[in-house]
Amino acid sequence: MKQNLTLYVDKNLVKEAKEMGINLSAFFEIKLREYLALIKSKRELETISACPGPDLNRGPRGLQPRALPD
Repeated sequence: MKQNLTLYVDKNLVKEAKEMGINLSAFFEIKLREYLALIKSKRELETISACPGPDLNRGPRGLQPRALPD
C-alpha cells in the first residue's frame, strides 16, 4: 500500500535525477528503508551496550592480575 507524500527537494537535483532516469519515488523508498534499518541496528547496539550483563571473565574479588614475566 502506497501513500502520497510531498517532499521539498532542490529543483536542480530533481532535474538532474530526471535527466538520468532516476525514479525518485523508488529511490526515496529504498534509501528510507536502509536508513531505518541503520537506526534500528544502532539502537539495538546501544541497548546491548547499556545492559551488558555480568562480566563472565572476572576473577575472585580482591585479586589483581599478575604481571607477565619478562
